[in-house]
Amino acid sequence: MNFWLFTHLLDSPGNALITQEGSRRGHLVRLVRPGELTFSLGSKPAQRPDLIFTRTGSSAPAAALARLAVLEEQGLRCLNSSVSLRCSRDKAICYARLASAGVPIPKTVVVGKEDWGWLEELPGPPWIVKLSVSTKGQGVCLVESERSLRSVVDALAGGAESSVLVQEFVEQARGSDIRVLVLGGVARVAARRSAVSSHEFRSNVYLGGKTETLEMTNEIADIAVQATRAVGLEVAGVDLLETGNGFVVVEVNGSPGLTASPRLPGALMDYLEEVAK
Repeated sequence: MNFWLFTHLLDSPGNALITQEGSRRGHLVRLVRPGELTFSLGSKPAQRPDLIFTRTGSSAPAAALARLAVLEEQGLRCLNSSVSLRCSRDKAICYARLASAGVPIPKTVVVGKEDWGWLEELPGPPWIVKLSVSTKGQGVCLVESERSLRSVVDALAGGAESSVLVQEFVEQARGSDIRVLVLGGVARVAARRSAVSSHEFRSNVYLGGKTETLEMTNEIADIAVQATRAVGLEVAGVDLLETGNGFVVVEVNGSPGLTASPRLPGALMDYLEEVAK
């Protein structure tokens, strides 16, 4: 198999794992940077890959998705698609799609500048405040009082181009979540991620979180697949929080990391081989 790894990420552990696994299986993996790719419009690329695997998540510039859309117009097989990545990278759009599809999410508000009447209907304190476009746990904070909430929202809204979201805090899942890798409509691998300390509410591996592979249950698989379908992704990392009444979805990542479980790179490469056939 000859495939392109289309990514803006530099020194990414996930890129290294994909390249290593692909090379180990005898595949030709070409690392393609969106900004360095030159092509002639109206003609197909001279060296046409079997497929293009994208790793352009929330940190990717808009130009990367625009170039991906051009490759799609040239008839190249891209997963994920530029349209689905645009939906997943903005949390406001992503949550809206999940809610419309009936997928359970924490109570969430996209905040405007004037009206604060919504605060009476949102459980808390504490609350989670996050930018609609962020990655690796950045742009996400926990606030403990209404005074702090107003200050944080004002600060973020004043300097950010993305929307500001306020979300109920799921106390039962403090410092822990479940990452599910969904490939082609099938939940393949699940892993629990735990924060590095009791003072950290984010469980991201990039922040030092610990991981362990979990047995895939029907409940976990069903909600992860529903979430992925709602956003339109083919490859996704779905993050779940466990509540007293089941699970809620807090993120559907179109460029999931692959370090949460040693099974992830192999499962991904299995699927890429299926698609290439």
